[in-house]
Amino acid sequence: MTGEKTARDSTLPPARERILEWIQVACLAWIVWLPVSMGMVLYPALLLLAATSLLLVLWRRTRPTRAAVVVWGIYYLWAVTWTAVSAARGNEGVWHQAALWLGLPLLWGTWSLSLRATQVRRTVVVLLGVGCVAGTLMLLLALQGVTGSPTFPAWLVELQDMRVVVSGTGEIEQNYLGLSSLVGVATFAVAAAVLPSRDTWLPNRAVVALAAAVMFAASSVSGRRGLLLVVLLVLVTALLVGTGVVLARHRTLKHFGTYAAGVAVTLGAVAAFAATPLGPNIATLLGLQPAVAAAEPATRSEASAEERYALNELQAESDQLRSAQFTELIDAWREQPLVGHGFGATLDSDFTRSDERPWMFEAEPLQALMNVGILGLLVAAGPVVLLLRRSWQALAAGLHPRAVIAGLATLFAVVLASATNPYLQAPGHGWMLFLAAGITGAALHERRASSPDTTD
Repeated sequence: MTGEKTARDSTLPPARERILEWIQVACLAWIVWLPVSMGMVLYPALLLLAATSLLLVLWRRTRPTRAAVVVWGIYYLWAVTWTAVSAARGNEGVWHQAALWLGLPLLWGTWSLSLRATQVRRTVVVLLGVGCVAGTLMLLLALQGVTGSPTFPAWLVELQDMRVVVSGTGEIEQNYLGLSSLVGVATFAVAAAVLPSRDTWLPNRAVVALAAAVMFAASSVSGRRGLLLVVLLVLVTALLVGTGVVLARHRTLKHFGTYAAGVAVTLGAVAAFAATPLGPNIATLLGLQPAVAAAEPATRSEASAEERYALNELQAESDQLRSAQFTELIDAWREQPLVGHGFGATLDSDFTRSDERPWMFEAEPLQALMNVGILGLLVAAGPVVLLLRRSWQALAAGLHPRAVIAGLATLFAVVLASATNPYLQAPGHGWMLFLAAGITGAALHERRASSPDTTD
């Protein structure tokens, strides 16, 4: 749902409009805080967010662009048809997968279409705020694993299912239900922190940089290689893009020297963190050096040693199964390379990663390829191409480039991270896919509002 013609007049009184916007923000805050589990709260929050977004779109008389209508019309025509074909084939998980392919874009696409400048600012504050809280808790949880303290309230431990284990090799492994939101929030913060130029839609750069530092540190002690690699990739890419932007705009050593100094400070901060007691986990996760066994804190018992051994065995088995599924999914795709096996298809080899949902796998790009084939992915790529086109229009016009690029970083980060973890199987992660569309649409709307004669 990328972009809109213009919202000329709202039939909703400003006070009620603000109420709907704050309800929308509150729902988003909960979804980012706990994107999985507690369905009794999560699903009502998703429905309430969808309802408020739809009301804002209707009352503002928002109209999608012709290109958006065509692209999404083709997508939904294909998705509905493919759902019927998949059901006719008797695929076991057809309705679960169809709900994601059909429902997730409808919910979060409507949300992105409802965003305006003020709401984008609130959304960014919510993302950074929730991300900082989650990152701080994860750092404290990692510290607990190393030193035995601090302790957390029982209600918080139960709510986020917080657990931490330091393996026999010194690697920190923690469980935190809100961790998955860092894929989007941390990459957004990192990109926004290092990209040049000012942006009125983003908080002060020092605040963004602090949030990025907290979430980067949390990612490094999360025990999730995919998360850390994606954040590092976004950091390096954003630094390269920022360097290119500075050189293209100013072409002077003075401006480049200022930005280079900022880059040096950023890299120095990463190196400084690597020197802390929690820092070596970065090299361990990236496989840059053999891990060293951690010292046994006095507060740990013999049971924790058994727990660490069990964790090592479980991690090794999980890595083997994750590698095996790549081969299984590719082999299945080769049987139907153009159209795939349909939504919710299972593997003929009976290989599964979930006994409850045998049609779900961690390697989501390969699963999508197996489900819909090359033709299906081409159709699904239509909205992405539309988003890139609209984003380029916004960037070419100089409309909030830091926010737009940071939103795009979030989109591509979650797509990359989904190669090893099923982030896109949970509707609570859908905002990562549509944040860039919301920011871009709001930026272009802001231009049209100030220049009503501007045409698409």
